[in-house]
Amino acid sequence: MEITQQPKIDIVKAEKQHVPDVARLYFEAFGEFYKSKDEALADVEQKQKDGTLWVAIVDGKVIGTFGYVREWSHGANYLEGIVVDAEYRRSGIGSKLLERFIQVCREEQTNQPYALSSTSVDNAASISVHRKMGFEECGIMKGLHYGKDEILFRLRVK
Repeated sequence: MEITQQPKIDIVKAEKQHVPDVARLYFEAFGEFYKSKDEALADVEQKQKDGTLWVAIVDGKVIGTFGYVREWSHGANYLEGIVVDAEYRRSGIGSKLLERFIQVCREEQTNQPYALSSTSVDNAASISVHRKMGFEECGIMKGLHYGKDEILFRLRVK
């Protein structure tokens, strides 16, 4: 019987060399929000410079990412999105990225007890992960992205 080990996953703040791979993931996942690949690249470059971009790496390859807005509302950080390479989905990478976002909020936020996130009302996988991680629904943003409603989540981090 052969025993296979899970690959070691490192989740680290994105560095310059990660930007092209993250931009590709962002454009694949959120292409309708960008006018071009160059616009996605510029967005990712800015997040990397701001220190609000993280990557999941396996064997030197970027396989997932998240970006957030620092102090989006009343001092709370807002998770903009988690993206996992198609090959690695349903393997727990998204949960690990969400855990790191929570940890970042616990470390960064001083006056706000909640971390914020949202997802489309039809994204069952994301809704499930948020609930499993302890997030609670705190509102619906009607027609936020191209007419789609978003569920707003919060998690007490302090």
